[in-house]
Amino acid sequence: MNLDDDSLLCAAKDNFPRLANSLNSLYQPTCNLLKYIGMQYLSNTKVYTKLGLKKVGRKLSLSLENRYQQYWYKWFMGSLYDGQTSKTDFLRLVKSSFNYEQYLDIIKNRERRICLTKLRLSNHLLNIEVGRRHRVERKDRICTFCTEKVVEDENHFLFSCVRYNMIRIRFPVFTRTHLTEIFIKNDGNSLKLLSNFVYELFEKRKECVAVSIYICP
Repeated sequence: MNLDDDSLLCAAKDNFPRLANSLNSLYQPTCNLLKYIGMQYLSNTKVYTKLGLKKVGRKLSLSLENRYQQYWYKWFMGSLYDGQTSKTDFLRLVKSSFNYEQYLDIIKNRERRICLTKLRLSNHLLNIEVGRRHRVERKDRICTFCTEKVVEDENHFLFSCVRYNMIRIRFPVFTRTHLTEIFIKNDGNSLKLLSNFVYELFEKRKECVAVSIYICP
C-alpha cells in the first residue's frame, strides 16, 4: 500500500476531522472504537505525522487482535460462557486455545480434512444441528438410525450409535478424552486415523439416509 505524502490514505487521514459532522461519516464511530480499545489518542491527526501511518496501523492492528483474543477466551472458556448447551459444545472438547490448528496441515486429504473441520464446528447434518436450525427442542433431536431414543449429537454419533459399530471395530477406541489429547498433542498418526474414522462415519450416515434406513436391525 502506498503511504507517501500524496497517497489516498494520507488524503483520507487529513480530511477525516472535516467530515466529522457529516451524517454518513465514519469519523465518529471510528473515534468511539479507538476510545473503546484505549487508543483514542489516534483520533488526533498530529499523531499520524509523528508516528507515521505504518506504525499507527501496526499499533491499531495489534490492539484489536489482543482485544479480540481477550474476548474470545472470556466467551469460549471463561466468564462469558454460561455452561449451557450450545452449538460450540463439541468444539470446546477439542479446542482450548486461540491458535492455528495444526491438523489443517497434517491431514493432506482434502475431503477428510473438511469432514473433520465440519465435525469440530458442528457444521453437519446430525439431528442435533439440523434440529437447532429448525428450532426443534433439543430433547426431540433424536437419532433415527438406532433404537436408543437419544439425541443424535456428536458424542452419540462418534462413540455409541450401534449403526456404526462395524466401522468402530476397524479403528482404535476413540473416547472424549482421546479426542482432546489428540488435538492438544497434534499427533499426526492419530489425527489421520481420526479423520479417516470420522469420514467413514459420515459416509455411512449418507448411505443410511439415501436408502431410508431408520431402524437398526
